[in-house]
Amino acid sequence: MPCPGPAPTVQIRNAPTGRYLEKAGQHVDTTRARVSETQPPAHYEITVEGILAPHWSAWFDGLQLASDGGRTILTGPVADQAALHGLLAKIRDLGLPLLAVRRTEPP
Repeated sequence: MPCPGPAPTVQIRNAPTGRYLEKAGQHVDTTRARVSETQPPAHYEITVEGILAPHWSAWFDGLQLASDGGRTILTGPVADQAALHGLLAKIRDLGLPLLAVRRTEPP
């Protein structure tokens, strides 16, 4: 199916009063969208296919590793979305099939 028209332009600008996002002619203030420095990290459970030895924990920012039936589950706190994407990139770089990513309650 052909595209109905050109894709909307997205511009991110820095201004003295803060950052804003302009998308399809709309002004959206993103200064409140920043991660709070006082907010605790979110806890995640990431399941991959394959067995990782416990020494890989340090490479995965100290997440706990548990292997079960040909899978490894990485659990623990993740500082923010950038850190989560970094962990997922490491999993990709190792060639491990990603089975699940789940945000969980802290222990």
